[in-house]
Amino acid sequence: MDNHFPRCVHCVAPMQIGTGVGGVLKSIFCKTVQCPSCGAQNRLTDAQVMAETFAACVSQFRESLNQALDVAPHLSQHDAILAIGAADLSRDSHRLHTRDEICRVAARILRMALRYEALGHEGLITVETVTRGLLPRAIRIHACSDGHGSPEILLMIARVGDDDYVTYEPPVQMQAQAMASAPAAGVVRRDVNDPASQESRPGVVGV
Repeated sequence: MDNHFPRCVHCVAPMQIGTGVGGVLKSIFCKTVQCPSCGAQNRLTDAQVMAETFAACVSQFRESLNQALDVAPHLSQHDAILAIGAADLSRDSHRLHTRDEICRVAARILRMALRYEALGHEGLITVETVTRGLLPRAIRIHACSDGHGSPEILLMIARVGDDDYVTYEPPVQMQAQAMASAPAAGVVRRDVNDPASQESRPGVVGV
């Protein structure tokens, strides 16, 4: 995931140009490359720039998520269930064991929203710290519909140990209700495109 494959300037899908000597020669002599996803022809230099743009979007998202994880409290299983709105931690949620793993999984779930942000549609993703009173309880990641068929996404995260987290994606019918209740619960919002709180660094790609 450290390699930045060229990405289509139309749909931001990754485009492999080969490995080894053949890949090096192709990157030197080929002026265009065809996207395997949408079929569009891309100038290789433009596709490489898009790869860096997408990597910066992923990096901003990871930075915002890590900031929220820094203040996430350790919750009991009962409190975590209440915080993320799941009925059962073992059945409805997934447990992850490292910061890197949770950032990778979240970026993969939100990959289409990240692709559209790379195309210039800013503000699709917000990372919020849900509070009770003044105390942080859980993390809510919300991705708006991009208007091109990708659905709205809501991802809830709670911390249940030093490096143990649970994630939960509410069913579609519950997502609107969860977002509507946000003011009552209290949120501290971090827009992943806010330059005052984000530092753009080349990040993990491949989603």
